[in-house]
Amino acid sequence: MGDFKAVRKVPVSSISLTGEVLGKQFESSLERDLLYLACWDGGVDWFQVQPVKIPYVHDGVRKTYTPDLLTFYRNSDQPDGKKPRLCEVKYRSDLEANWDEIYPKLRAGMTFAKSQGWVFK
Repeated sequence: MGDFKAVRKVPVSSISLTGEVLGKQFESSLERDLLYLACWDGGVDWFQVQPVKIPYVHDGVRKTYTPDLLTFYRNSDQPDGKKPRLCEVKYRSDLEANWDEIYPKLRAGMTFAKSQGWVFK
């Protein structure tokens, strides 16, 4: 466990909130809050930001999608344990305004997570 590395670096921005929590980069207040939740969840074994780059095709164009966070739990390897979670966090207003662009990414994330035995949230 814990062998994932971030697949992309979060760029420094003068427009949006960026920074680090325990050396893990974030690029929005939602991502920051998600990291704090992972840090304070006693059941979390380890987590990684920007953990995988998922290829997908939308409207005949090859694209990639990088989810925000992958979390493994202490009992993930047990039959009744909590499955690892691949996460994307968005504001509801962003989902509503950009649904046509975001939905194919979320679908790719769900498909990929399922293929790994994970949950996509």
